[in-house]
Amino acid sequence: MMNLFIDTNRYLTLYGLPLKELKELETLIELIQDKKITLWLPEQVKNEFYRNREERLLEYYKKIELLVKKFKDDIKELPNIPECEEYLGNVDKAQKTIKNEKIKIKSILEEARKEFEDKIKKFSFFADDIVKGFFFFSNNDTF
Repeated sequence: MMNLFIDTNRYLTLYGLPLKELKELETLIELIQDKKITLWLPEQVKNEFYRNREERLLEYYKKIELLVKKFKDDIKELPNIPECEEYLGNVDKAQKTIKNEKIKIKSILEEARKEFEDKIKKFSFFADDIVKGFFFFSNNDTF
């Protein structure tokens, strides 16, 4: 049987991994669950994880907020282009399309920001499920 110890920082990096890589960790949890690997998880690591989880996630949240602000500030009234020539009418249409798409993007970003905030509070990220799996099936003895 193999023994395994995972440092707190490794648990926190799970929040930045692509979903595909997180799903691959389910195999490791199964090995721990089947007692083919013993995961050692001192209480100190768990406590440190819970203390630092929100701070780590707030770093990502702030990046989403910056994107929302960028698009909010970027959606301004476009200059009025006279349609005295056909190609100028096309420029006006293009500007309106750009403005409408920016409004859609801003809406998507605002929704993502709200959902992200909700997931922080509810511990409902896929990475949270992986961490719960590690924590549940670990050997909680201290060493």
